[in-house]
Amino acid sequence: MSSTRTRPSRVARFHSAAVFALALALTGCSGTGGTDGVLTAPTGRTDAAPSVPGATSTPEPASWADAVAPEGFTVAVVTAVAQGTDPEIDAAVDAIGARTGAAVSRTVVPPGGADTGDPLTDVLAGSPDLVVVLGLELLDVADRSSASNLGQQFLIIGAQLPEPTANVTAVVWPGATARRADEPRAVPNGLPGVAAHAGDAIQAGLAALIADTTGGVIVLP
Repeated sequence: MSSTRTRPSRVARFHSAAVFALALALTGCSGTGGTDGVLTAPTGRTDAAPSVPGATSTPEPASWADAVAPEGFTVAVVTAVAQGTDPEIDAAVDAIGARTGAAVSRTVVPPGGADTGDPLTDVLAGSPDLVVVLGLELLDVADRSSASNLGQQFLIIGAQLPEPTANVTAVVWPGATARRADEPRAVPNGLPGVAAHAGDAIQAGLAALIADTTGGVIVLP
């Protein structure tokens, strides 16, 4: 049975302020963001945002280039490998914080686990504003946990779920579009180009969160 978690009040304040800031940007006014719970509004978007879980879009880079996290925004990154094990994953985790200014924590989660229960219980206990999943090995974990916590926002970088829900946004690029953990991968024990794409991916995910268009698959150019 699925259960719904209530978003932290900080995220609700962030979303309301961000929508107002986005409206200012679209009417030609300028706004400031990144502090006091306000997310810097994307400066432009030329495509229709996906409204159906799993719908694919390729937004212009300008739609996420200015996205930064509001003050106090927390990101919980889950990986299948410990720090120092995979340089690509380590660099991706560093980029997530550097590009957004978010408070980033990292937790190693085994790709397996019991068939019952939520594999991300300990991660979600900290009430992160966004859970970022790095690593094809954790696709099954992300699928199970996101389906049981529909009020929690997830971002999968470099892969996508076979049956996504509205609380799961995926950011992919050529060579990193897997839907299953057992799909052949170009880079053993890792994701192709994840270090180079992680910064754009997290900003694109934040831009989707501000516009309340989560659940889609964003294809980086």
